[in-house]
Amino acid sequence: MKTTSFLIAAAASLILFFSGCETEDDDNTTGGSWKAVETPTSNWLKDISFVDDVTGWAVGKSGALLKTEDGESWDTFSITGITDDDLYGIAFSDTENGVIIGDDSEDGAFVYATRNGGVSWTEKTLPEIGFIPRAVAFAGDSKGWITGSDGVVLHTTDAGQSWSRQETPVSNSLYAIETVGTNKVYLAGSSVLLVSTDAGSSWQPLISEPDDFGWLSDVAFADDNHGWLVTAGGEGKIYHTEDGGNSWSLQLDAEVDYLSSIFVSEDFHGWAVGESGTIYQTKNGEDWATIENPVSYDLNAVYFPSNVNGWAGGYSGTLLHYN
Repeated sequence: MKTTSFLIAAAASLILFFSGCETEDDDNTTGGSWKAVETPTSNWLKDISFVDDVTGWAVGKSGALLKTEDGESWDTFSITGITDDDLYGIAFSDTENGVIIGDDSEDGAFVYATRNGGVSWTEKTLPEIGFIPRAVAFAGDSKGWITGSDGVVLHTTDAGQSWSRQETPVSNSLYAIETVGTNKVYLAGSSVLLVSTDAGSSWQPLISEPDDFGWLSDVAFADDNHGWLVTAGGEGKIYHTEDGGNSWSLQLDAEVDYLSSIFVSEDFHGWAVGESGTIYQTKNGEDWATIENPVSYDLNAVYFPSNVNGWAGGYSGTLLHYN
């Protein structure tokens, strides 16, 4: 009886042990997969934005304007005044108010805003025309920012209806915006990372040796302290901070020339995309794994409405769906 009891207990212990191992391994897997979604455009998609799990938009080069209302199929839509202009960003402050930014080769930067969930769009006046806009983001229901070439930063306090210029201490191109709460804003760009804690009234540089980082293509924060940077310009890398951006450490040296976009949720689930269809995933904000991708086109944007539902877009009208 003792021998039998011992063997039964040992077997039970082994089952529990290996069950625990399987659970841990499962935690390090993707839990889903990426699939290519048919789109009605072959233009390069530059940005993606969703207001819920199923309602989203994508914009891109040569006037690419796409929308989904079911989280599966995408259709083109048109905006009076936008033809073949390059569109670089789209963002919504809530389900009704959104902004699209772009560049006209003759007149420069422009912005269109909607107040009815994208049913209609109206061009808004900008104080600065001689620059190329690169990113747009909102914090809360009304505050928003546009960045671009020459260190230009534009600010709105009425969900994109009017814009004013905010001064920065740099003239570098600024490619990305991340907001934390309603007043803390990060700007990333060519050898520069800025932070404001007063909604853009003042800006401070965060990188003491900016040339060591090179071209910062995107920035993401999960909370006040934990943030990530991705780089381009010949070296695709991921950097991480645990002190709000005061110090950074290399987390991943990717085997590609550039990473374009990064998205990290509040519980440290993150994705980074870039050259030749590269996709990396983390489930803890520390360990990154390469994820299989059905296409090899360059990816420029990644957005996750939830941890189990995400989108990536890029060259030749590529849209990938994760679930």
